[in-house]
Amino acid sequence: MKKVIFLLLIHSSFFSQSSLIDSYNSELVKNYKNITNFSDISKISVKFNSSINSNVAYLPCVVNGVLDYFIFDSGCDVGLYLNKKIFLEMIENKKIFYEDYVGDGESITADGKSNISKIIIIDEVIIGNYENSFKLKNVLASVSNSDDSFLLLGQDIIKRFSSVTIDNKNEKITFIKWEENI
Repeated sequence: MKKVIFLLLIHSSFFSQSSLIDSYNSELVKNYKNITNFSDISKISVKFNSSINSNVAYLPCVVNGVLDYFIFDSGCDVGLYLNKKIFLEMIENKKIFYEDYVGDGESITADGKSNISKIIIIDEVIIGNYENSFKLKNVLASVSNSDDSFLLLGQDIIKRFSSVTIDNKNEKITFIKWEENI
């Protein structure tokens, strides 16, 4: 009986912590004030974070209202690469719908392995932090079959710009849009 009560306490503690994290993320998303629409961008710089032990650039992204950090990866062939865990959470929270599913596709990982994954269209992605960010619509995303795959930001987003520059010293990525012919 003690084991059952202990497990129930752990279970309820996990869900209250999970809901606390969701609530915290929700509050962070509400603080996003300076969001530039893609159509209004000529040039925009957004801050990234890097971990102490690696040179990986993590960009804050709000994907259909869900905030997380994505690795800037020019080798990723889709706009966003989601892990199965975050994908299922987004379905459960009604952030992704069946209509967003395009089909299955093959992707090749950095180590040369081939994977079949779900391909979806993300309605809205906000890239950057609450001080400076921009919004994209209809971003192509691939869903990993693994719960713990890295979240990646890749080519479907990068190719929407003529130039993307990484400033490691100031931890900024600058996106420059194609100039329109007049």
